[in-house]
Amino acid sequence: MDYIPETLYRIIRYYRKIHTPFPEILLKLYTYQMLRSLAYIHGLGITHRDIKPQNVLIDPQTHLLKLCDFGSAKKIVKG
Repeated sequence: MDYIPETLYRIIRYYRKIHTPFPEILLKLYTYQMLRSLAYIHGLGITHRDIKPQNVLIDPQTHLLKLCDFGSAKKIVKG
């Protein structure tokens, strides 16, 4: 299992605390990775159902984003 030390929630809170706008390049990078991860799981027929900043893990060294906490995820079925 991978160890990812930060959450998106804590990173957003950090930038608010130092009164600095969230860097646009990181916003674009994290948005891209989030949308790619959602496209992947939706392609598998899975919906997450609990996306929030606390469930988005980020490695601050590599800026790798991972979606976690699939406890309330559901398989998408037709009808």
